[in-house]
Amino acid sequence: MPVTSWSTTASANATADSASGIIFSEGQAPSSLNDSMRALMAVIKGDFANSLAGTGYQKLPNGLILQWGTTVGTTNANGNFVITFPIAFPTAVRTVIPVNGDQEVITLGAQSIGVINSVTTTTSFAVSVRPNPGSGAGFRINWLAIGQ
Repeated sequence: MPVTSWSTTASANATADSASGIIFSEGQAPSSLNDSMRALMAVIKGDFANSLAGTGYQKLPNGLILQWGTTVGTTNANGNFVITFPIAFPTAVRTVIPVNGDQEVITLGAQSIGVINSVTTTTSFAVSVRPNPGSGAGFRINWLAIGQ
């Protein structure tokens, strides 16, 4: 049975494990586990929450969150555009690494792509394309963000 269908309590078996330890067998019903084990499984499920899509995230048990994506954006007059994270970082963004996701780097004239740190929040970040292509230029940015 998947972890997602386990409850954290059960009146049928709400006692501590015996001194002999915990023994699991394949196909064991969740109702046969005690409250402590169900609570542990709920924590594990929450600690490893993820969305493994092309733009997604992975939460780790120590609180670290990895997020990634490919975003096609259109620059403003300053050569910048904003990218939104799949989920908000609860505490802080530690680093964002953007790279040009387009094959035609020379054709587009994008010599560098950087993160504008003063605009980075727990929900989004902005990239700056240089030299400035002006308003309306479309760029594909692949990115990786790490935070908590």
